[in-house]
Amino acid sequence: MINSIELLRNDILFVKLREKLLSLGTNIYGGGLRKVDSIIVKKVNRRFGDPRLYAKRIAKELGSKEAAVFLTSVDLRKYIYVEEKEEPNVYIISTIGLNNPACLDNRGYGTVNLAVITDEG
Repeated sequence: MINSIELLRNDILFVKLREKLLSLGTNIYGGGLRKVDSIIVKKVNRRFGDPRLYAKRIAKELGSKEAAVFLTSVDLRKYIYVEEKEEPNVYIISTIGLNNPACLDNRGYGTVNLAVITDEG
């Protein structure tokens, strides 16, 4: 399921998958129902231009052609990883930012990014 989880430069959480997996997401890039080869969480500030183009550029820089990309302002060193190895196997990666909101519409709700990976279905 998960090949590796790397924290790059303290601003990119790069999750490489062993194989392409079916993904369903609302993320800015790589969302919808599709196969993904990796999950990328990128720390951003409020000014980074077009979010979709920015996320696409990050995926390309990492050599990921079919990534699910999340954007957040949280300290990525505090990401959450949970692994449950009972049938079915479940892996959860999350970043939660409630103290330092960075919503694209500036309403101040914060960000919660959640990736759930399972070998069932």
